[in-house]
Amino acid sequence: MLTLTFDVSELHTMSMRLVTGGTYNVRASEMAAHVQDRQPKTVTCVVHFLDDAQKEFEIDKRAKSQHLLDKVFSHLELVEKDYFGLQFVDLSPVSDGMVSHSHMPVGPYAMRWLDPLKTIKKQCRGPPFEFYFRVKFYVSDPSKLAEEYTRYHFFLQVKRDIVEGRLVCPAQTAALLASYAVQSELGDYNPEEHKGNYLAEYQYIPNQTEEFEKQVVDLHKQHRGQNPAEAELNYLDKAKRLEMYGVDLHIARDQSNIDIQLGVTSVGLVVFQNNVKINTFPWAKIVKISFKRKQFFIQLRREVNDSVENLIGFNMISYRSCKNLWKSCVEHHTFFRLYVPNPPSKKIFTIGSKFSGRTEYQSMEDNKRRAKIERSFSRSPSKRYARRTVSGHTRDVIIQEKNYIDGYRNIPKSQTFSGTTTSRPLSSTNSHHSFNRFDGVSNQTRATLPHDYKMGSASRSSLQSEKSDDLIVFSMYTSLIVLSMYTILIVFSRYTSLIVFSMYTSLIVFSMYMYTSLIVFSMYTSLIVFSVYTSLIVFSMYMYTSLIVFCMYISLIVFSMYTSLIVFSMYTSLIVFITYTGLIVFSMYTSVIVFSMYTSLIVFSMYTSLIVFSMYTSVIVFSMYTSLIVFSMYTSLIVSSLCTPV
Repeated sequence: MLTLTFDVSELHTMSMRLVTGGTYNVRASEMAAHVQDRQPKTVTCVVHFLDDAQKEFEIDKRAKSQHLLDKVFSHLELVEKDYFGLQFVDLSPVSDGMVSHSHMPVGPYAMRWLDPLKTIKKQCRGPPFEFYFRVKFYVSDPSKLAEEYTRYHFFLQVKRDIVEGRLVCPAQTAALLASYAVQSELGDYNPEEHKGNYLAEYQYIPNQTEEFEKQVVDLHKQHRGQNPAEAELNYLDKAKRLEMYGVDLHIARDQSNIDIQLGVTSVGLVVFQNNVKINTFPWAKIVKISFKRKQFFIQLRREVNDSVENLIGFNMISYRSCKNLWKSCVEHHTFFRLYVPNPPSKKIFTIGSKFSGRTEYQSMEDNKRRAKIERSFSRSPSKRYARRTVSGHTRDVIIQEKNYIDGYRNIPKSQTFSGTTTSRPLSSTNSHHSFNRFDGVSNQTRATLPHDYKMGSASRSSLQSEKSDDLIVFSMYTSLIVLSMYTILIVFSRYTSLIVFSMYTSLIVFSMYMYTSLIVFSMYTSLIVFSVYTSLIVFSMYMYTSLIVFCMYISLIVFSMYTSLIVFSMYTSLIVFITYTGLIVFSMYTSVIVFSMYTSLIVFSMYTSLIVFSMYTSVIVFSMYTSLIVFSMYTSLIVSSLCTPV
């Protein structure tokens, strides 16, 4: 038998080792790692472009929104990217049920610009995360844009603004702009191809009419020889002169609680009322912009004759809309007026807008230093709309045509134009794709930068096979739905016939019941009429007696009022007489007082005159006495002088 003996010090050392030890839960660690692996580390963002195309982008869910913007610009191969941005639907309802100013009206919701300095999950709700590629800063002069590809996106944005009603323009200007758009897309007018109303499937303005389309056709004939780039430049050159070009509208109310719109532009802040400009505040006259809760303030520069500061306030519909207006003003002023953005503040807690992009000056200077590369891109066809007259077409034909158009738009852009493609070496940076397309009379080479130019032939074939499989599944699913609806319709028709028969029988029974009820009701009504007539006769007799009594009572009241009036007139006359007598006595008393005062004044004046006369007499006597004394002294002196011996 083995016996173990431990010293007390050794036991204490072992207990200390047990206390200072550690444990590791292997199972819990594996489960946590497994759960973490199952959670997606990326989010899918769907971006809708100006040509109605869309593409999905995968980004890290913890990455900043600038990462998504870089991917979008890389996909579009945009060089002058500082004018563009991404918008998303703000699911926070707008107060008062007012529709937002944004690029896509979405009912009670508004569109917000994606902040590149924040993550996507902090700004919008999702998934799904849907964004819209739009022009954020409208250039004042399209000729400042160095690349034709950038002007093409501006052309698409302005055309969308007019169609959706954000850019209001006169009818003549709208027809001229539409003719340039037709020239850009369809080329020169060709009587053999452009027959009839060939613009009926296109939409250029809201509520488009046939008269408007005829004006566009007449103007389209005058643009012969213009290539797409020239037509789009003319389009933008005409559009920049419109009052609401490049205006970021925000709904507000003035101090009189009248609905207005505040527009932020490259030149300053513009006030609109019912789409009519009523005031303009240039950036040069604005000293400071601020907001507090739902109130937006602008402080204007003090003029020479002004004694106080000019502070103008506006009421916004919510705190969020007020902050968005303030942020839009800061960004537009920084982009168009400053050479470089202001450096970020070094304070820990700062309140203000952080403009993370470049200014227009920086972008233009960068374009001057960059070598100009001629590259081509594909212009997407405009979205077709259903014709206004659908006579001779069934609903199924219209739906089939719409599905065909939607399927055509989802085809990669490189397959929408037939032509030859130049080979692109991997190491080449100046190569480009070109696609030939017949425009009007002559063949014009339209430049292209298709969205799938980085895909290989295998990827394109797999994409086509997937779309064909989806089309087959969709057709089978549609046929099944149509068959089920037809079966339901047959059952419903039989059930409806039974319901109609029962309703008809019920109607007959109800009519007989109503006829009997009508007879009873007529008898009862006759009895009621007789009783009412009798009561009316009795009531008329009673009312006649009451009327006589009432007339006597009225006569008595009138007599008493007449007597009271006579007494009141006599009493009033007495009061007037007493008042008149008192007035006469008062006037006499006043006259006596005035007379006494006048007499006193005369006596006082006589007394004063007497005193003055006595003083004057005393002076005369004194002077005579003095003269006598002097004369006597002088006489004495003479006498003494005579009596003195020589």
